Amino acid sequence: MTLGAGELIGARKGQIRDLLWGARARLHPAEFGLRDSGRRKKVPGLRREDVAVLAQVSLKWYTWLEQGRELNFSEELLYRIARTLRLLPCEAAYLVALTRRSPSPEVTTAASGTSDWLRRTILFAPVPVLAMTLRWDIVAWNELTSCVFRDYGAVPSAQRNLLKLVLTDPRYRRDPEAFEQLVRHLLGEFRLDFGRCAGDPKFEQLIAELCETVPDFARRWSRVELWTAPRATVVEHDELGDLYFDRVTYLTEYQPPLRVVMFTPGDANTARVIASLERPIEDDLAPVNTMRHLSAATSTLAAGALRMPQVVTAKQVVRSPSSGATRIMRGEDAVSLSAKRALGP
Repeated sequence: MTLGAGELIGARKGQIRDLLWGARARLHPAEFGLRDSGRRKKVPGLRREDVAVLAQVSLKWYTWLEQGRELNFSEELLYRIARTLRLLPCEAAYLVALTRRSPSPEVTTAASGTSDWLRRTILFAPVPVLAMTLRWDIVAWNELTSCVFRDYGAVPSAQRNLLKLVLTDPRYRRDPEAFEQLVRHLLGEFRLDFGRCAGDPKFEQLIAELCETVPDFARRWSRVELWTAPRATVVEHDELGDLYFDRVTYLTEYQPPLRVVMFTPGDANTARVIASLERPIEDDLAPVNTMRHLSAATSTLAAGALRMPQVVTAKQVVRSPSSGATRIMRGEDAVSLSAKRALGP
Protein backbone atom coordinates (compact mmCIF):
# COMPACT_ATOMS: atom_id res chain seq x y z
CA MET A 1 0.00 0.00 0.00
CA THR A 2 1.37 3.43 -0.95
CA LEU A 3 0.23 6.71 0.51
CA GLY A 4 0.14 10.00 -1.30
CA ALA A 5 2.20 12.91 -0.03
CA GLY A 6 -0.84 14.57 1.51
CA GLU A 7 -1.61 11.48 3.59
CA LEU A 8 1.76 10.99 5.23
CA ILE A 9 0.91 12.85 8.43
CA GLY A 10 -2.64 11.57 8.74
CA ALA A 11 -2.05 9.30 11.72
CA ARG A 12 -0.11 11.95 13.64
CA LYS A 13 -2.81 14.59 13.05
CA GLY A 14 -5.48 12.11 14.04
CA GLN A 15 -3.77 11.29 17.32
CA ILE A 16 -3.50 14.99 18.23
CA ARG A 17 -7.18 15.48 17.48
CA ASP A 18 -8.32 12.34 19.30
CA LEU A 19 -6.15 13.04 22.35
CA LEU A 20 -7.51 16.57 22.75
CA TRP A 21 -11.10 15.60 21.95
CA GLY A 22 -11.00 12.82 24.50
CA ALA A 23 -9.48 15.10 27.13
CA ARG A 24 -12.15 17.76 26.57
CA ALA A 25 -14.96 15.19 26.71
CA ARG A 26 -14.02 13.86 30.13
CA LEU A 27 -14.04 17.30 31.79
CA HIS A 28 -17.28 18.85 33.02
CA PRO A 29 -17.79 22.61 32.62
CA ALA A 30 -18.97 22.89 36.24
CA GLU A 31 -15.50 21.84 37.40
CA PHE A 32 -14.24 25.15 36.01
CA GLY A 33 -17.16 27.28 37.16
CA LEU A 34 -18.60 27.46 33.64
CA ARG A 35 -22.34 27.65 33.14
CA ASP A 36 -24.07 25.03 31.06
CA SER A 37 -25.97 26.11 27.96
CA GLY A 38 -28.19 24.67 25.28
CA ARG A 39 -25.24 24.46 22.94
CA ARG A 40 -23.61 21.88 25.21
CA LYS A 41 -26.28 19.24 24.69
CA LYS A 42 -24.49 17.76 21.70
CA VAL A 43 -20.98 18.54 22.96
CA PRO A 44 -19.85 16.47 25.97
CA GLY A 45 -17.34 18.15 28.25
CA LEU A 46 -15.54 21.37 27.44
CA ARG A 47 -15.86 23.20 24.12
CA ARG A 48 -12.90 24.53 22.19
CA GLU A 49 -13.90 28.02 23.28
CA ASP A 50 -13.74 26.95 26.92
CA VAL A 51 -10.25 25.53 26.57
CA ALA A 52 -9.01 28.64 24.77
CA VAL A 53 -10.33 30.91 27.53
CA LEU A 54 -9.05 28.74 30.39
CA ALA A 55 -5.61 28.31 28.81
CA GLN A 56 -5.44 31.98 27.77
CA VAL A 57 -4.79 31.25 24.11
CA SER A 58 -6.69 32.35 21.04
CA LEU A 59 -9.52 30.16 19.79
CA LYS A 60 -7.95 30.14 16.34
CA TRP A 61 -4.66 28.88 17.75
CA TYR A 62 -6.29 26.11 19.75
CA THR A 63 -8.43 25.08 16.76
CA TRP A 64 -5.31 24.84 14.61
CA LEU A 65 -3.69 22.66 17.27
CA GLU A 66 -6.61 20.22 17.28
CA GLN A 67 -6.51 20.14 13.50
CA GLY A 68 -2.84 19.16 13.54
CA ARG A 69 -1.68 22.19 11.59
CA GLU A 70 2.04 22.28 10.81
CA LEU A 71 2.79 25.29 13.00
CA ASN A 72 5.56 26.09 15.42
CA PHE A 73 3.78 25.49 18.74
CA SER A 74 6.03 26.23 21.69
CA GLU A 75 6.34 23.69 24.49
CA GLU A 76 5.31 26.32 27.03
CA LEU A 77 1.96 26.81 25.26
CA LEU A 78 1.48 23.08 24.75
CA TYR A 79 2.01 22.37 28.43
CA ARG A 80 -0.39 25.17 29.29
CA ILE A 81 -3.03 23.38 27.23
CA ALA A 82 -2.06 20.10 28.88
CA ARG A 83 -2.53 21.57 32.36
CA THR A 84 -5.91 23.01 31.40
CA LEU A 85 -7.09 19.65 30.09
CA ARG A 86 -5.57 17.88 33.11
CA LEU A 87 -3.50 15.56 30.96
CA LEU A 88 -1.33 12.99 32.67
CA PRO A 89 2.44 13.66 32.35
CA CYS A 90 2.76 10.91 29.74
CA GLU A 91 -0.16 12.38 27.77
CA ALA A 92 1.38 15.86 27.86
CA ALA A 93 4.71 14.47 26.65
CA TYR A 94 2.88 12.60 23.88
CA LEU A 95 1.19 15.81 22.75
CA VAL A 96 4.53 17.61 22.60
CA ALA A 97 6.11 14.72 20.69
CA LEU A 98 3.28 14.61 18.16
CA THR A 99 3.67 18.30 17.33
CA ARG A 100 7.38 18.05 16.53
CA ARG A 101 7.92 19.21 12.98
CA SER A 102 10.86 16.93 12.17
CA PRO A 103 11.09 13.31 13.40
CA SER A 104 14.41 11.76 14.28
CA PRO A 105 16.02 10.32 11.13
CA GLU A 106 16.04 6.59 10.49
CA VAL A 107 14.28 5.76 13.75
CA THR A 108 12.46 2.77 12.25
CA THR A 109 15.57 1.19 10.71
CA ALA A 110 17.34 -1.70 12.42
CA ALA A 111 20.78 -0.76 13.69
CA SER A 112 23.50 -2.76 11.97
CA GLY A 113 26.74 -1.33 13.35
CA THR A 114 26.25 -2.93 16.75
CA SER A 115 24.30 -6.02 15.69
CA ASP A 116 27.14 -8.24 16.93
CA TRP A 117 26.71 -6.85 20.44
CA LEU A 118 22.95 -7.25 20.33
CA ARG A 119 23.27 -10.74 18.90
CA ARG A 120 25.39 -11.87 21.83
CA THR A 121 23.12 -10.15 24.35
CA ILE A 122 20.09 -12.03 23.07
CA LEU A 123 21.87 -15.33 22.46
CA PHE A 124 23.33 -15.58 25.97
CA ALA A 125 20.24 -14.30 27.77
CA PRO A 126 18.81 -17.03 30.07
CA VAL A 127 15.24 -15.81 29.43
CA PRO A 128 13.06 -15.22 26.35
CA VAL A 129 14.19 -12.02 24.59
CA LEU A 130 13.31 -10.29 21.36
CA ALA A 131 14.43 -7.03 19.74
CA MET A 132 12.47 -4.82 17.38
CA THR A 133 12.62 -1.42 15.76
CA LEU A 134 10.60 1.44 17.19
CA ARG A 135 7.97 0.53 14.60
CA TRP A 136 7.90 -2.91 16.22
CA ASP A 137 9.40 -4.78 13.27
CA ILE A 138 11.01 -7.81 14.93
CA VAL A 139 14.67 -8.20 14.00
CA ALA A 140 16.09 -10.64 16.57
CA TRP A 141 15.00 -13.21 19.14
CA ASN A 142 16.38 -16.27 20.91
CA GLU A 143 15.32 -19.90 20.98
CA LEU A 144 13.53 -19.55 24.31
CA THR A 145 11.22 -17.00 22.68
CA SER A 146 10.42 -19.53 19.96
CA CYS A 147 9.74 -22.23 22.50
CA VAL A 148 7.55 -20.18 24.84
CA PHE A 149 5.76 -17.87 22.38
CA ARG A 150 6.22 -18.50 18.68
CA ASP A 151 8.94 -19.07 16.07
CA TYR A 152 9.21 -15.75 14.29
CA GLY A 153 11.43 -17.43 11.71
CA ALA A 154 8.30 -19.09 10.33
CA VAL A 155 6.78 -15.67 9.67
CA PRO A 156 7.67 -13.90 6.38
CA SER A 157 9.99 -11.00 7.14
CA ALA A 158 7.60 -8.47 5.60
CA GLN A 159 4.91 -9.55 8.08
CA ARG A 160 7.22 -9.80 11.10
CA ASN A 161 5.75 -6.84 12.95
CA LEU A 162 4.61 -7.54 16.51
CA LEU A 163 1.57 -5.28 16.39
CA LYS A 164 0.46 -6.60 13.01
CA LEU A 165 0.90 -10.23 14.10
CA VAL A 166 -1.24 -9.81 17.19
CA LEU A 167 -3.96 -7.96 15.29
CA THR A 168 -4.17 -10.39 12.36
CA ASP A 169 -3.52 -13.84 13.88
CA PRO A 170 -6.97 -15.40 14.52
CA ARG A 171 -5.61 -17.42 17.45
CA TYR A 172 -5.43 -14.26 19.52
CA ARG A 173 -9.16 -13.65 19.05
CA ARG A 174 -10.40 -16.84 20.69
CA ASP A 175 -11.34 -14.87 23.80
CA PRO A 176 -12.87 -11.54 22.64
CA GLU A 177 -12.58 -9.85 26.04
CA ALA A 178 -8.97 -10.89 26.42
CA PHE A 179 -8.19 -9.75 22.88
CA GLU A 180 -9.71 -6.32 23.48
CA GLN A 181 -7.62 -5.87 26.64
CA LEU A 182 -4.45 -7.04 24.91
CA VAL A 183 -4.91 -4.66 21.99
CA ARG A 184 -5.55 -1.73 24.36
CA HIS A 185 -2.34 -2.48 26.22
CA LEU A 186 -0.22 -3.01 23.12
CA LEU A 187 -1.51 0.16 21.46
CA GLY A 188 -0.90 2.07 24.69
CA GLU A 189 2.74 0.99 24.54
CA PHE A 190 3.05 1.36 20.77
CA ARG A 191 1.89 5.00 20.92
CA LEU A 192 4.93 5.87 23.04
CA ASP A 193 7.20 4.82 20.17
CA PHE A 194 4.86 6.39 17.63
CA GLY A 195 5.29 9.69 19.49
CA ARG A 196 9.07 9.35 19.40
CA CYS A 197 8.84 8.93 15.63
CA ALA A 198 6.02 11.39 14.93
CA GLY A 199 5.71 12.00 11.21
CA ASP A 200 7.88 9.05 10.14
CA PRO A 201 6.41 7.78 6.83
CA LYS A 202 7.01 4.14 7.78
CA PHE A 203 4.85 4.54 10.85
CA GLU A 204 2.18 6.28 8.81
CA GLN A 205 2.24 3.45 6.28
CA LEU A 206 1.75 0.86 9.03
CA ILE A 207 -1.18 2.70 10.64
CA ALA A 208 -2.86 3.26 7.27
CA GLU A 209 -2.46 -0.42 6.38
CA LEU A 210 -3.93 -1.58 9.71
CA CYS A 211 -6.86 0.84 9.42
CA GLU A 212 -7.61 -0.59 5.98
CA THR A 213 -7.13 -4.30 6.69
CA VAL A 214 -7.90 -4.94 10.38
CA PRO A 215 -11.55 -4.74 11.45
CA ASP A 216 -12.21 -2.11 14.10
CA PHE A 217 -8.58 -1.00 14.27
CA ALA A 218 -9.47 2.61 13.43
CA ARG A 219 -11.77 2.77 16.46
CA ARG A 220 -9.14 1.33 18.77
CA TRP A 221 -6.44 3.63 17.42
CA SER A 222 -8.61 6.72 17.87
CA ARG A 223 -9.15 5.94 21.54
CA VAL A 224 -5.91 7.51 22.72
CA GLU A 225 -4.56 5.69 25.78
CA LEU A 226 -0.95 5.46 26.88
CA TRP A 227 0.46 2.51 28.78
CA THR A 228 3.31 3.33 31.17
CA ALA A 229 2.65 0.90 34.04
CA PRO A 230 4.74 -2.28 34.39
CA ARG A 231 2.89 -5.45 33.55
CA ALA A 232 3.37 -9.17 33.58
CA THR A 233 2.62 -11.94 31.12
CA VAL A 234 1.03 -15.27 32.03
CA VAL A 235 1.49 -17.94 29.37
CA GLU A 236 -0.82 -20.94 29.32
CA HIS A 237 1.49 -23.31 27.45
CA ASP A 238 0.24 -26.62 26.08
CA GLU A 239 3.35 -28.48 27.21
CA LEU A 240 5.19 -26.28 29.68
CA GLY A 241 2.14 -25.41 31.77
CA ASP A 242 1.39 -21.96 33.18
CA LEU A 243 4.40 -19.64 33.04
CA TYR A 244 4.58 -16.25 34.75
CA PHE A 245 6.89 -13.53 33.42
CA ASP A 246 7.66 -9.94 34.29
CA ARG A 247 7.87 -8.06 31.01
CA VAL A 248 10.73 -5.55 30.88
CA THR A 249 11.54 -3.36 27.87
CA TYR A 250 14.28 -0.85 27.20
CA LEU A 251 15.69 1.16 24.32
CA THR A 252 19.27 0.60 23.23
CA GLU A 253 21.61 3.57 23.51
CA TYR A 254 22.99 3.49 20.00
CA GLN A 255 21.32 5.10 16.98
CA PRO A 256 18.99 4.18 15.54
CA PRO A 257 17.59 2.70 18.75
CA LEU A 258 15.98 -0.71 19.08
CA ARG A 259 13.47 -1.82 21.68
CA VAL A 260 14.53 -4.95 23.55
CA VAL A 261 11.82 -6.96 25.33
CA MET A 262 12.85 -9.39 28.08
CA PHE A 263 10.57 -11.89 29.85
CA THR A 264 12.03 -12.63 33.27
CA PRO A 265 10.49 -15.44 35.37
CA GLY A 266 7.94 -14.15 37.85
CA ASP A 267 7.88 -17.21 40.10
CA ALA A 268 10.06 -20.16 41.10
CA ASN A 269 8.27 -22.69 38.90
CA THR A 270 8.70 -20.56 35.77
CA ALA A 271 12.38 -20.08 36.60
CA ARG A 272 12.83 -23.85 36.91
CA VAL A 273 11.04 -24.52 33.61
CA ILE A 274 13.10 -21.95 31.72
CA ALA A 275 16.33 -23.22 33.30
CA SER A 276 15.45 -26.75 32.19
CA LEU A 277 15.38 -25.73 28.54
CA GLU A 278 19.10 -26.15 28.06
CA ARG A 279 20.61 -24.60 24.98
CA PRO A 280 24.03 -25.19 23.41
CA ILE A 281 26.28 -22.15 23.17
CA GLU A 282 27.58 -21.25 19.73
CA ASP A 283 31.36 -21.28 19.48
CA ASP A 284 31.34 -19.26 16.30
CA LEU A 285 30.35 -15.69 17.20
CA ALA A 286 32.03 -14.09 14.20
CA PRO A 287 30.77 -10.61 13.30
CA VAL A 288 27.72 -10.48 11.08
CA ASN A 289 26.97 -7.76 8.56
CA THR A 290 23.24 -7.52 9.10
CA MET A 291 20.81 -8.14 11.92
CA ARG A 292 19.38 -11.64 11.80
CA HIS A 293 17.17 -13.69 14.05
CA LEU A 294 18.72 -16.15 16.52
CA SER A 295 16.29 -19.00 16.09
CA ALA A 296 18.53 -20.76 13.57
CA ALA A 297 19.67 -24.37 13.46
CA THR A 298 22.99 -23.44 15.04
CA SER A 299 21.26 -22.43 18.26
CA THR A 300 18.54 -25.06 18.56
CA LEU A 301 17.45 -26.54 21.85
CA ALA A 302 19.33 -29.55 23.18
CA ALA A 303 18.21 -32.99 22.06
CA GLY A 304 14.93 -33.98 23.64
CA ALA A 305 13.79 -30.42 24.27
CA LEU A 306 10.09 -29.70 24.12
CA ARG A 307 8.69 -28.82 20.73
CA MET A 308 6.86 -25.58 19.99
CA PRO A 309 3.11 -26.35 20.29
CA GLN A 310 0.73 -25.51 17.48
CA VAL A 311 -1.14 -22.98 19.60
CA VAL A 312 0.22 -21.05 22.55
CA THR A 313 -2.21 -18.91 24.49
CA ALA A 314 -1.28 -16.31 27.03
CA LYS A 315 -2.89 -13.74 29.23
CA GLN A 316 -1.64 -10.38 30.40
CA VAL A 317 -1.84 -9.12 33.95
CA VAL A 318 -0.51 -6.05 35.66
CA ARG A 319 1.33 -6.27 38.95
CA SER A 320 1.96 -3.68 41.61
CA PRO A 321 4.06 -4.37 44.74
CA SER A 322 1.44 -2.67 46.89
CA SER A 323 -1.93 -3.70 45.50
CA GLY A 324 -1.36 -6.60 43.13
CA ALA A 325 -2.96 -4.68 40.28
CA THR A 326 -2.34 -1.40 38.55
CA ARG A 327 -5.07 0.93 37.35
CA ILE A 328 -4.16 2.45 34.02
CA MET A 329 -7.23 4.56 33.33
CA ARG A 330 -8.63 7.43 35.31
CA GLY A 331 -11.87 7.81 37.28
CA GLU A 332 -14.78 5.62 36.26
CA ASP A 333 -12.74 4.18 33.38
CA ALA A 334 -10.14 2.63 35.70
CA VAL A 335 -9.74 -1.05 34.91
CA SER A 336 -8.14 -3.54 37.28
CA LEU A 337 -6.32 -6.00 35.06
CA SER A 338 -5.14 -8.55 37.60
CA ALA A 339 -7.92 -10.95 36.61
CA LYS A 340 -8.21 -10.07 32.92
CA ARG A 341 -7.21 -12.57 30.24
CA ALA A 342 -5.27 -11.64 27.13
CA LEU A 343 -2.93 -13.19 24.59
CA GLY A 344 0.53 -12.78 23.13
CA PRO A 345 4.01 -11.63 24.20
